[in-house]
Amino acid sequence: MTDGTGDSGDSVMHYLFSRYAFDHPQNFLDHWAKPLFVLVSAPFAQFGFTGMKLFNCTVALLTAVFVFRVAASLGIRPAWVAPLLLFFSVEYAVLIFSGLTEPLFGLGLTLGVYCALSGRRLCSALVISFLPFVRSEGWIIMGVFALFFVWKKHWKMLPVLLAGHLVYTLAGFLSGKEILWVFIQNPYANGSSPYGSGSLLHYAGLLPYVLGVPVCLLFCFGLIRLIYLLFSGGHKRVALFTEELLLVYGCFFALFFAHSLFWWLGLFNSAGLSRVLLSVVPLAALIAARGFEGLSARLLRNDKAAVALRSLLLVYVMIFPFTPNPAAIDISRDLSRMPDQRLADELGAEIKARYTGRKHYYEHNYLSMALDIDPFDKALQEGLKRVREPGAVPPGSLIIWDDWYAPVQAGIMLEELRRDTAAYTEVWNKSREGRQLVLFTKN
Repeated sequence: MTDGTGDSGDSVMHYLFSRYAFDHPQNFLDHWAKPLFVLVSAPFAQFGFTGMKLFNCTVALLTAVFVFRVAASLGIRPAWVAPLLLFFSVEYAVLIFSGLTEPLFGLGLTLGVYCALSGRRLCSALVISFLPFVRSEGWIIMGVFALFFVWKKHWKMLPVLLAGHLVYTLAGFLSGKEILWVFIQNPYANGSSPYGSGSLLHYAGLLPYVLGVPVCLLFCFGLIRLIYLLFSGGHKRVALFTEELLLVYGCFFALFFAHSLFWWLGLFNSAGLSRVLLSVVPLAALIAARGFEGLSARLLRNDKAAVALRSLLLVYVMIFPFTPNPAAIDISRDLSRMPDQRLADELGAEIKARYTGRKHYYEHNYLSMALDIDPFDKALQEGLKRVREPGAVPPGSLIIWDDWYAPVQAGIMLEELRRDTAAYTEVWNKSREGRQLVLFTKN
């Protein structure tokens, strides 16, 4: 098992919410942490970050099972290619070793699609109804499934799509929250993003890095096949074509276009992160499997040529993540602790040796792991913004500044702390590969 965490921010914070959920039951209903994710991952998180990785690896294996079943239901041949393409999608393979929510969302989405295709519409609607409590994109997927149920005239399934909201509304209300807390406390409900904005084609450009070049090429072949069937009338001869169009292509592109718009317009705290596409990589694997299927003897007019091409493609798919190129896996970068995390571990050892029994103020989530402290215990740790509140920081406290989370999340610049020599004394300062941590004590 690798010693990386996927990233130093959200991956670590999701782990911390789950790790300390039994000590702080309010974590089970935290909107940012995602209540259903915390509920199912918390038992694994009690075994440390390795337990969290085992959770997401288990989720990925289950996802592969349902990707195979969806492929078989749709008549994709061979169906086993779809889960293989899933596991060799570069960023998916890397980030199953994290504490992120995207893999669980992908499992729920794939399970919902499988249930819908196999006639288990009640199960499908129930599963999809809980997706917003794994990731906020669940609301987008609910809309696609609502359209599907309307098309199938399964009117009774429409209210079932609200089941997850009813369950968590009631759970929150009984725990003392407002009756509409699932809407009022949504951390992404604000119309702007502190991370700025970018190109409308940003996510299109990221696809080769998320899927890897060979899987991305097969994905494009799958799209070409879809367009050909639509314009040639061939879709009329394909079983479950409309179901596949709505549930596989529809869900993928609904989320893909939504994130493209959010980043372009600077909405809903969008940071333009490539990993948000992992939620629909299982569907991308199915589309790519269609592309692989299309490279058949009929297309090439030669059985031997088709077999040879398919074999070469599969070999390319499996070796690509380990080749030296920007879109492949870099073990030292992607699966190991990052420079800021190694710095945090070094600082954590220093604090444990010389500054025990102090209260800590910082923004960098990984410091909670490096220091082995409960970040939800306000007697032990609070955010860096507190240093601007008169009298809020007691003498002897430790203030830890980092070069990313402190300025971006708290708006605290290093010079602001250094200028106030009457209040703070700088006692530790190290940099590593462009990352920096600075420790101050409160006078």
